Amino acid sequence: MELTEQIKEIHADSGGTYGSPRVHAVLKRDGVHVGRKRVERLMREADIAGISPRRGGFTRRDPKARFGAIRGVVVLARQLAAEVAARLQLRLELGRAELAALRKETATDGQ
Repeated sequence: MELTEQIKEIHADSGGTYGSPRVHAVLKRDGVHVGRKRVERLMREADIAGISPRRGGFTRRDPKARFGAIRGVVVLARQLAAEVAARLQLRLELGRAELAALRKETATDGQ
């Protein structure tokens, strides 16, 4: 098997993440005597490059997106508060109506 083919196979088996240092280490572990720079050159010629999962650094949150999520929660809380207030107002009005009816009943019973 040609060395470039071995490199392509190792790179494909890694899911495309292995760069020349790791490919060289795998080849060395498998007993293939080849220089690191040669692996680099062959990978460059074959247009193969590794991807580092740590390359992007840490994830930064979009402040606007975060504010949008908080804003959504605030809007929901306001809607819920308005609904609860409306229900309480309705209960209060029903309670007043019942109280007025009871007062009317007791006033007519006493005469």
